[in-house]
Amino acid sequence: MGEWEPNMVDWREFDQRQREIFQQQQTVGDMRNTMFDFPASDPTQLLQKPMDPTDDFGGLITRDTTTANFPEKEAREISFLLTSAVALDGARELFEIDKYPEADKWLVATIRCIKASSASRSAVSKGVKGWLGELFVTLKRKGEIAASFVKEKRGILG
Repeated sequence: MGEWEPNMVDWREFDQRQREIFQQQQTVGDMRNTMFDFPASDPTQLLQKPMDPTDDFGGLITRDTTTANFPEKEAREISFLLTSAVALDGARELFEIDKYPEADKWLVATIRCIKASSASRSAVSKGVKGWLGELFVTLKRKGEIAASFVKEKRGILG
């Protein structure tokens, strides 16, 4: 019985393989939770990214721009302008234009005009009914009400 027979199962190998499969499934599950699980304590967490951009490309993409109430056509135009400004700003360093003050001033002026246009359009758009800020405040209030309700809710024995 000490020798291996073709029909015998190596339980150690089987157990090890089961542990590896479980670990892989656990890792995939953890990744899914990290990507899609948002804290219940703050229902406005979904809006965090557009409301608070982390990489603003030197002030070109601001909170005002990301929360503006642009119609679809105007949003495309702003997106195109901002993308161009980011590309121009990157080109200044990449092609070392910033080392030539006379040439660089024209690029800086163009970027500044795009930035000003975006900022002014964003500011004006917030006067339009239905701005995202109204939604944000409403969700925040609903979240605070729901959170206080959950805190006060008691079980049968509680």
